[in-house]
Amino acid sequence: MGRVKLSEDNREFLLDMMKKLELDKKLKQEGIEEGIERGIEKGIEKGKEEGKEEGIRQLILRQYKKGLKVEYIADINDIDIEYVKKVVSRVE
Repeated sequence: MGRVKLSEDNREFLLDMMKKLELDKKLKQEGIEEGIERGIEKGIEKGKEEGKEEGIRQLILRQYKKGLKVEYIADINDIDIEYVKKVVSRVE
């Protein structure tokens, strides 16, 4: 089978299309990588927030188990009293 001869215009068009397809592929890959990176960052932030919340819950429980009153725990830690009540109600 012989080679197909292309006119200069067709050849230019095909080369241009190939470049555009390569660029499109590259942009998609960059978008995917950026999406993954953002997802990881969000996951890390969520993990930090959950860890902080767990630390506060543990602090409340330690203070409560040592005999501190709910109102006092809320006051000294500057935490909403209803939140403190909710945390300690789980151990009673």
